Amino acid sequence: MLKLRNFYAAALTAIALTACSGGDLQSVNADKLFTQTNETDNAVLMFTRNRNGTLSQSVRVPTGGHGTNGVSYFMGGEVAPDSLASNHSVIVAPDRNQLFVVNSGDASVSVFALDPATHAPRLLRVSPTGGQLPTSLAYRSGVLYVTHQTGEQQLRAYRVENDGRLTQIGAYTLVQANAL
Repeated sequence: MLKLRNFYAAALTAIALTACSGGDLQSVNADKLFTQTNETDNAVLMFTRNRNGTLSQSVRVPTGGHGTNGVSYFMGGEVAPDSLASNHSVIVAPDRNQLFVVNSGDASVSVFALDPATHAPRLLRVSPTGGQLPTSLAYRSGVLYVTHQTGEQQLRAYRVENDGRLTQIGAYTLVQANAL
């Protein structure tokens, strides 16, 4: 019964963190979790998972970009807690050496190197996406894909350089602008 209670407590904590943060939780391994604040001065938060399933915040690192600070562009007004309307606004590369974070407030993406031993993030670069209101990320084979809430080309692809710089290699329209 105690194990089940700890499981539910950990699950509720993860759900609450996801609901209150700018993005979903991303895990680099069984012990480290990442999310973002989506505040005006956006930051990435790293949590350490304790043996009993609880979490301890271990690191807070500025992304160098800006979040939306609680403005919901779907509803047109301010909300609390913050609700960046996305999934995967924070992702860890499959090789677990890089972390990517969306900064919707200034249409940029922050690229972090992850320390091999501690997994602590170190900001490499902040790159503009060229789109409007980026919200979600996907990564495969050295290419980062970014979706945007508005604009002409809502999906963009970038090659991730060794220094964290993003080089755009494609832009694609998903939905026709002003479609009724």
